[in-house]
Amino acid sequence: MADCSFGITGKDFVLLASDQSAGRSIIKMKSDENKIRTLGPSLAMAFGGEPGDTNNFVDYVERNLRLYQIRNNTELLPAPASAFIRKELANSIRSRSPYAVNLLLAGFDKVHAQSHLYSIDLYGTKAILPYAAQGLGIYVALSTMDKYWYPDITRDEAVELLRKCIAEVKLRLAYQFSFNAVEIDKEGVKELKL
Repeated sequence: MADCSFGITGKDFVLLASDQSAGRSIIKMKSDENKIRTLGPSLAMAFGGEPGDTNNFVDYVERNLRLYQIRNNTELLPAPASAFIRKELANSIRSRSPYAVNLLLAGFDKVHAQSHLYSIDLYGTKAILPYAAQGLGIYVALSTMDKYWYPDITRDEAVELLRKCIAEVKLRLAYQFSFNAVEIDKEGVKELKL
């Protein structure tokens, strides 16, 4: 899977970036695929994996979270949303047709005024992280994040760190990715220009 996603948390925001390519093995079929989906007012997910699996799973998650919101007249916070997604992927791996989807879930908890970033893999393993990379970006960008990230990072510094990670991917990998990004904070999910 030639995917690449990044997530960076700050004190009151989360940044998500994902490549825009869709393909299989070494074949690129599309270069304008949006792999970041807004799941709620302050919740978004960057995903990668097999193209059919990702679309089906993300649609399923999006519709179930929307159903929860309609039934309970409240949006699902990031922690319970991550538990739901983790459970669905864990159940999927035990079925005859598992989803091959890795994702980064990012959100802002308005109740506790806290940003959250979760990495969830296709086996249903969930990790709460201050910064994360998935796909091919793991190999070249985690050391950059480790060097420059700190708990009180400002928004501008986090955007600059995201740019450094993307530059590292473009410099070191044979794949040429284009990226899109979003920022999640108390105001909601906003597109981010890189």
